[in-house]
Amino acid sequence: MPKTVKQDSPAYQNFVEGQKIVGEHPIFESLLRGASIYSHKETSSFSGERFAYVCKNGDINCFIQHRVEPVVWARILAHCLLHLGMNHFVEKEHPQLWNIACDLVVEKFLSDLKFGSPCTDFILPPGINNEERLYCRLVDQGIYAVLGTEYESFGTAGVNELDMREISKIVPPWQKKDWPKLFARGLHDGVH
Repeated sequence: MPKTVKQDSPAYQNFVEGQKIVGEHPIFESLLRGASIYSHKETSSFSGERFAYVCKNGDINCFIQHRVEPVVWARILAHCLLHLGMNHFVEKEHPQLWNIACDLVVEKFLSDLKFGSPCTDFILPPGINNEERLYCRLVDQGIYAVLGTEYESFGTAGVNELDMREISKIVPPWQKKDWPKLFARGLHDGVH
């Protein structure tokens, strides 16, 4: 069971600074305002690099058990927001492969944008620009054949964990967000 993080801890302060970086960027500002961010301290025996996962309804659950720099938190939060904005919550026959494809497209976008600092040192292979095509390649050829490595973690939820999760609570229709529209607004604001 996660516990709330002490707000005066250095790890929490870095998390808050990372959130501020995201909120000040025009591409992410609208998405961040629409999301609900929760910070927890992991208390289970989990010892990996687990940072955050995002739910379809816009809840982002962040686990602040590691002290990382604010630019890393900015990247983690932007990663989660982009799953919403890029409409990645789609049911697929192979959810882990879909999550990997989406993670790689998100990381490519953030790398091209030069936003934040990645939480992994994985080098993105060339030609990653469409999650649907990448997903089909992963299904047909396998992870190693497509990426040149075995899957460990390209997302933000930790080794072999999905960083996109189904709704954590029921959202009334009038509270649902049009995440792709918020992302489009951010893209528009980012270039003007």
